[in-house]
Amino acid sequence: MLFCATVFGQNACQNNRLNDAMSGRSKLTGVNLGSWLVLEQWMSPDPWNACNCNPDVAYGEYLLEQCLKNCGQREAVMNKHWSSFITEGDFQAMSSAGINFARLPVGWWHIYDTQGGVNNARLNNSVSPTDYQAGGLKYIDLAFQWGQKYGVAILLCMHAAPGSQGGTDNSSPPDNSKNFYWDKYANNQAATVDSIALYAQRYGSQAALWGIALMNEPRVDVPTLQQYYYNAYWAVRRYTKKAVVINPLIFPPQSGTEDQWKSFMTDNNAFTNIYYDLHFYSCFGGPPDQPNSGGAIGYINWDRVNQIKDFYAAQPGKKVIIGEWAGANHFGDDNLVGFVNAQMKAYSTADGWSFWSWAGNGGGWKFQDMLGQGIDRSLLAQAC
Repeated sequence: MLFCATVFGQNACQNNRLNDAMSGRSKLTGVNLGSWLVLEQWMSPDPWNACNCNPDVAYGEYLLEQCLKNCGQREAVMNKHWSSFITEGDFQAMSSAGINFARLPVGWWHIYDTQGGVNNARLNNSVSPTDYQAGGLKYIDLAFQWGQKYGVAILLCMHAAPGSQGGTDNSSPPDNSKNFYWDKYANNQAATVDSIALYAQRYGSQAALWGIALMNEPRVDVPTLQQYYYNAYWAVRRYTKKAVVINPLIFPPQSGTEDQWKSFMTDNNAFTNIYYDLHFYSCFGGPPDQPNSGGAIGYINWDRVNQIKDFYAAQPGKKVIIGEWAGANHFGDDNLVGFVNAQMKAYSTADGWSFWSWAGNGGGWKFQDMLGQGIDRSLLAQAC
């Protein structure tokens, strides 16, 4: 056991809420813990500012860490960030607000802290780069401890895979070219399975573990991705029967209703407790990105709700969460609260949702700000 079975300080409300989230008796109403373990400069600029690291050059966490290492500040800066960006107080605040679910982005490398960091680890499948600062795993441990204590279920999400699955800063790419290499080398895919298996082994029996997401926002070759999902699913199932979550492609955008996904993992006896994770944003162009709140809310109430219905029709036996969405928008009026309320209500027609993100920048991206502006808390789980 990683933690003691008794969690001091947990009350009956928090215990019941966690059990209800785990069993599916209540909807998942949650937040992402973005930029805590896999850093993004636009959300948490202080680590970049510590050594005047240019985010266009030090693009994503790996390149940030190289910049910090070059100026002799990596260990101090990373530990300061980990210990302050998300704390126990944040979990207590989530609990008090009615958050029953947290999606926790992690990097493939954190699990190797048990071997002195991935740079010193005995990897089954050698990959490059591996020069990451050790020390983050301790905070993942704390997240599970705090989640259990405060009644917040946790989805552990493989946000940054070896070689980068999207070339974006949130996947910790090895260079700033925006290229991605995860699907180009079989060792990257095998190393990701190794990592996800170790995460499942460490956390599979934890009371606060709701599930494990196998990959965030891939842009890779679909047959390669699906073979990885098969391999990772069976690796996870060695240690836990809890939810396994898969993302279809983020670009070109997929919804899980495509033929290649309708024919994927179709045996619901062999592949159990499978969730898809769709990301619904309204600020990246296209029909969701409306010039006024009325149009944006109309799109949410009609198109997004129908997309969720279409998923259930196309994927019998499977479930879906809206794992990322936000209040960020391009409309000029001041109806941000109404826009967020509409999304919480619409996305509750899925099995759950998690807002991006709890901490970091505001402007419709920070759920703490949304709580302060008066969103409808009746659309959240029970406050404890």
